[in-house]
Amino acid sequence: MTITASAPGKAILLGEHVAAYGKPVLAVTIDLRAYVTVSKRKDKKVVINAPDLDIKDYTMDLSSDYLDYREASSMLLVSETIRKTQEYIRDSSGLDIFIRSEIPLESGLGSSASIIAATILAIATESKFKLEKREIADLAWQCEHMIHSKSSGVDPFTVTFGGLCLYKKGEVASLKVPELPPIVIAHSGIKSITRGIVEDVDKMKKNDPEIFEDLLNLAENIVLTGKEAVENENWVRLGSLMSINHGLLSSIGVSCIQLERLVYASRIAGALGSKLCGAGRGGVIVALVSEEGRENVRKSLVKVGGKLINTQPTEIGVKIEER
Repeated sequence: MTITASAPGKAILLGEHVAAYGKPVLAVTIDLRAYVTVSKRKDKKVVINAPDLDIKDYTMDLSSDYLDYREASSMLLVSETIRKTQEYIRDSSGLDIFIRSEIPLESGLGSSASIIAATILAIATESKFKLEKREIADLAWQCEHMIHSKSSGVDPFTVTFGGLCLYKKGEVASLKVPELPPIVIAHSGIKSITRGIVEDVDKMKKNDPEIFEDLLNLAENIVLTGKEAVENENWVRLGSLMSINHGLLSSIGVSCIQLERLVYASRIAGALGSKLCGAGRGGVIVALVSEEGRENVRKSLVKVGGKLINTQPTEIGVKIEER
């Protein structure tokens, strides 16, 4: 039997870097997805192909307990996800696994979490093991710790449950609105490497604990005010809060010239608000826009060197694709 599972990417609208310190985050899933196809083998090997991750015919021998931590992070991510999932469902069958992702890697859009969540669901479903979404999210969070040592859990929980989510300390609440607002996402052309950036933010916390605590409390206020704006469908207010949040992120050193150029170009072009998205120092920006102003923002971002990523919010989280 061949099973394909998929999971969406995500964009953080408010709250980068604060979830690791117990503060809430407002995030939304996007309609770019990672797809994982699994089929059973007759032997005990797992053979992985993932062209987007530069993985070709990589063979794991499940009869061995050895895991090579010198592997590239992408291979470590996939191999550890497979191991943890098979341990959890108690099925060590050999598998052929094919992974493809529409989500740009190292961009701040949750590609790692999407691949992890889809892999977990595909393997479990192929083994006829029913997993609740909470179980998928918890497992995915454990796996993400392999590449992001201070993973807050926001990415795996958001891509698993889908939609507009308020996340805090391993708990996620879905915010229901009749229609999700349009967004524009543009890439800076620079990869965003999460681990080193998170470590630098943690150093700032240790060097200036009182100031950092004030920043955390302000960020929490911004996110909770943003939640109210969403519930009232006040997108102008939400956009304003996104711009304020970007200022906070810039103040802790996670922005860069290329991101600033995109953020300000989008605002000048009429965006309701905009900010870097993800760990920062590269990757993407997200702009909240009106329907009538969307095209003007897109054109302005291209003019200053941004690479548009065509996507919109979705309410669909991790799922099994129809056969």
